[in-house]
Amino acid sequence: MLNNDHYKKYISYYLILLFLLLHLSYLNSPFVNYEWAYRIGSQAIVKSNNNLLTLYFKNQANPITYSFLSSLPLLLFGDHYATYRIFSLVGGTLLLILLVRHRKPFLILIVGLNPLIWIYSGRAYAEMISVGMMMLALVTSRNSFFKGILGAFAAVIKYHSIVVIGSYWGLRWFNNLIKNKTKAWKDKNFLAGAVSICGLIAFFLIYYKEFGIWITPDQFQKIHSFNYLNAFNNSFSYGFYLGGMFFLTIPYLLLNTTWRWQLAVIMISIPLAILNQNKGEMDFGSFNQLLGEDIILLIKIIGFWNFLLCCKIFWNDDKSRILLLTVLLYMVLLSMTKPAQRYLIFVIPFWAIMICLRLEIRRVVQVGYVFILCGLNLFATIYQVQNARASSEIVVWSQSKDIQINSAVIYPHVGIFSHHDPKSKITVTMYPKSNDKILFSRAVKIINYPLREYFVVQPIDSS
Repeated sequence: MLNNDHYKKYISYYLILLFLLLHLSYLNSPFVNYEWAYRIGSQAIVKSNNNLLTLYFKNQANPITYSFLSSLPLLLFGDHYATYRIFSLVGGTLLLILLVRHRKPFLILIVGLNPLIWIYSGRAYAEMISVGMMMLALVTSRNSFFKGILGAFAAVIKYHSIVVIGSYWGLRWFNNLIKNKTKAWKDKNFLAGAVSICGLIAFFLIYYKEFGIWITPDQFQKIHSFNYLNAFNNSFSYGFYLGGMFFLTIPYLLLNTTWRWQLAVIMISIPLAILNQNKGEMDFGSFNQLLGEDIILLIKIIGFWNFLLCCKIFWNDDKSRILLLTVLLYMVLLSMTKPAQRYLIFVIPFWAIMICLRLEIRRVVQVGYVFILCGLNLFATIYQVQNARASSEIVVWSQSKDIQINSAVIYPHVGIFSHHDPKSKITVTMYPKSNDKILFSRAVKIINYPLREYFVVQPIDSS
C-alpha cells in the first residue's frame, strides 16, 4: 500500500511538471483580455508614475496587489509578456502541489486540465495566485495565526478568496460548536478566520490611506438595487457552469440515481435553462463561436441537472458536506453581484475533491474526460494565442505606418499604445461596411482555418 501511495505521488508530480512546462511554452505570447492593465500597474509601481497608476485604477477593479507582486520579476527579467504571468503560473502550480496530499493523480488531472484553471494559469490575472495561497491557508497544519495570515494574503490579492475561506472556516467552527456543545472561541478555524478578516480590514485602511480608494475605485462601485430574480438567475448560471465543466459525473449519476430523482431534476432544469440570461460574463469564451444557441441551452439543462444531483450525493456524505456548503454559500453570495465564470476558479478544487472522494468514476470515463479536456484546452490556448498575435500585429503595423488608429475591438487585448487614438476615424472591426476602405487585416486561424478576422478600416468619405 505504501509503495502504491508513493507511486501515485510521483505520478502526480510528473503531471504537475508537465502542466508547468506546457504553460511555459506559450507564457511569453502577447496579451489578451485586459492583461495589459496589470502590466500598467507594475510599471506604475516600478517607475513611481502617477499617470500610469491612474490608468490602472481606471481599467481594473482588483487591488493593485498582483501588479505589486509582478513588479519583482519586472525588475529581475525586464518588460516581457511572461513577466506579468509568472505569479499566475506559480499559483496554478502551487494549487496542484497542494492536491498531491490526496494521492489521486486523477484529481491533479481534472483540476489542472479544467479549462478555467488551465487558461488563467497562463494569464496575467490575480485569480490563480490568490486561489493557490487560499488553498495553502486551508491545508497548512501550522498555527491558526499563520493560517490566518495566509488567508489574508490571498484575500488582498483577490477579495473573492475571503468568501471561500470565511465560509469554510466558519462552517467548521460552527460544526465544532454543535459537537462540543460549548463556545469554542479558541477553535483554530475561528481564530484563523478572525485573523484573515482583521488582516483584510487592515489592508482596506492602508489601501485607502495610500491610494484614496476604499476597496475598489469609485467607477466600479455602482450600487444596484438587490433583485431576487437576478440573484436566482445568476445562481443558476454558476450551477450549470460548474456542472457543465465536470460532465464526467453524468454516467455515474445515470447509473446510480433513481429515475424519479433524475426526472424531477430535469423538469426543474428545463424551464430555468430557458429563462436563464447572461447577466455578466457567463459565456464560453473561445468556444462561443463554435457553440450554437441550441447546444448552449442543452449544456445549461444537463449542466444544472448534473450540479443538483451531485449536490444531493455530496450532502449525504459527512466528509463532503462542509465542502459542499462552502461552494453553495460562495455561489449564492457571488450571485448578488455581476457574475463571471472565472470566479468559479475558487471552488473548482473543492468540487473536484468531492468527486474524487465520493464518486467511483469508471476508468473509461476518466480517460475519455481527460482526452476531451486536452482537446478543449488545446483549442482554447491556440485560439487565444493566435487572437493575441493578430491584435499585436495590427499594433505593430500602425506604428510602422505611423498611423493613429482607434483600436476598438482589439483594445481589450492591446490596451493603450503609442498610436491608439479613440477619436480616429481609422478603426479596427470584425465587420467592415460597404463604404469602408480596408487598410490592413489579420485573420485568427487554427490549423489554417479562419475563426475570425480583424480589419483596419477607413470610411471612404473620410479625408
